[in-house]
Amino acid sequence: MLAIGVDKYAQLPQTCGANGNQSCDLRYAGKDPRAFRDAFAKQSGPLYNNVVTLLLAHDGDKLPTKANIEDALEEMLGKAGSADTTVVFIAGHGVTDDRGADYLFLPEGAELAGQTWRKSTVVPWNTFQGALQKTLGRRLMFVDTCHSGGAYNTRLVNDAANANIIVFSATDTETMSWEFENLAHGAFTYAVIQGLEGKARKADGSVSVLALGDFISQKVTNLTLNKQQPMFHMSGAKNFTLAKEVSVPVVPVQVPPTETKKSAPKSRPTRSEPRASDIWNKQ
Repeated sequence: MLAIGVDKYAQLPQTCGANGNQSCDLRYAGKDPRAFRDAFAKQSGPLYNNVVTLLLAHDGDKLPTKANIEDALEEMLGKAGSADTTVVFIAGHGVTDDRGADYLFLPEGAELAGQTWRKSTVVPWNTFQGALQKTLGRRLMFVDTCHSGGAYNTRLVNDAANANIIVFSATDTETMSWEFENLAHGAFTYAVIQGLEGKARKADGSVSVLALGDFISQKVTNLTLNKQQPMFHMSGAKNFTLAKEVSVPVVPVQVPPTETKKSAPKSRPTRSEPRASDIWNKQ
């Protein structure tokens, strides 16, 4: 699992947004990947023999720079086998380039050069998708960025479908990705975590890809009053279980009998009282 989150943009202007009155830094994009990693590892971990994670965030294993992101995509994803499940999560700013042709993820250190983005400081969407296409096994991507649906023009949708890549996208091409102070998360990540932790669970205790996608869609639209519309792409991939509730067997606690002061018996008892350990051992 590769989890990436960028909340600090030191090289960007002081203000961003359509009206130029918002900070370019994000409040929870650095915390969201850590929370996602922890929730996914806990809820999905019992389904796998081993869970390997790498967190690229300001307080993570490494900083979320362009170089670290590209190195991780190449090195970590390249080790996956045909029986493995690879998960990539990204949170941060996402934009379309000045021509509107390509979708770009802004890592730490992203810079503008006039009205365009310096190519050496941003990560094009096809870098992520190209790495996933070469990865063996099942592949999932969670994208919590503004206009993240814009990563999908017709060609990229077809590429993802042909490669059987499953993608959960926080927004469509028109809406923004919202953060909520009372949730301490972005709406999308909050919904993903809630779904994994049981809100999308079926009667048998499992959370499938389809069930999680349906839950995320409903939860995000409700939280944001339809201001944010998540997208879910699964064409060509099979549904499977992402998380499973593991029941913990209840082990009876052996309670020793309460000691009381005894007087010496006048005569030898014909039989002794059964001990607590004898009772428990007779199964």
